Amino acid sequence: MQALQRATGRLADVVVDVTAKAPGAFADAIALAQLGGRVVVAGTRGGGGAPGFEPDLLVFKELRVFGSLGVDYPAYRSAIELLVSGRWPFSELSRDVAGFAGLPQLLDVLAGAESERIPALHNVFVPIA
Repeated sequence: MQALQRATGRLADVVVDVTAKAPGAFADAIALAQLGGRVVVAGTRGGGGAPGFEPDLLVFKELRVFGSLGVDYPAYRSAIELLVSGRWPFSELSRDVAGFAGLPQLLDVLAGAESERIPALHNVFVPIA
């Protein structure tokens, strides 16, 4: 949350949580949303609740939470059309892509161990040799 505020000066209007089997991600998504924001939950947790989730934040922040189960071909097509349309500056989001060699550093950044560096908002692990 602090990294997002440092990078943009604010919290997110919309947070899309697509992390599967990551129970704490929902609490992170709620924390990242600004007052009056929206949170889309598209990743399932695998049971066990949502550690760190404070339900009062839904009220205090006046958040709207949407659940989404699965996607199909038309949804992927719409998403790709949105990406290539240029309507939103997705290409300007900071992004780190790492293979096995860069995974320790990527995980350190995500864990906040490299505090002098603003972490990427979009991190991708690609299991390449």
